[in-house]
Amino acid sequence: MEPLAIKWEAPEFELREKGVGWYWTTIIIAVLMLGAAVWQGNFLFAVLVVIGEILVLVWSGKEPPMVTFRITDKGLFIGEKTHHALADLRSWSVEPNEHAHWPVIAFVLHRKFRPPIHVRVPQNRLPEIREHLASVVQETPWEESLIDTLEKFFRF
Repeated sequence: MEPLAIKWEAPEFELREKGVGWYWTTIIIAVLMLGAAVWQGNFLFAVLVVIGEILVLVWSGKEPPMVTFRITDKGLFIGEKTHHALADLRSWSVEPNEHAHWPVIAFVLHRKFRPPIHVRVPQNRLPEIREHLASVVQETPWEESLIDTLEKFFRF
């Protein structure tokens, strides 16, 4: 068996387009929460609402940084600091979206109560990565989690 070594770059997360209405909705919700906090006399919560809304407005339009991913005989490497050994990976699955420019591979770890690790791959490299992964870790059908569904619904 030839050594496993695949390397690619992909965005850290999917940037979902948000219209003006999305920003106004977050501001209205924050103002309502701020009003409730002031009405209840909970000024610490009011400060947290203001800080939270500022962070939502700033982070919601931030371009995702490109991250280097590697799959080797030793495991999955994300950037320079994160490493998951192949023995730690229980299974993997690919999001069933043929039109996605950056399909998602979800890696499930053996550790319980740990969410899957979502890794984006270039569409043109997906067959090569699938072939190499299939030889070392079990592929399972894609199961969309509640968090995934909420992220898509709220476009975050």
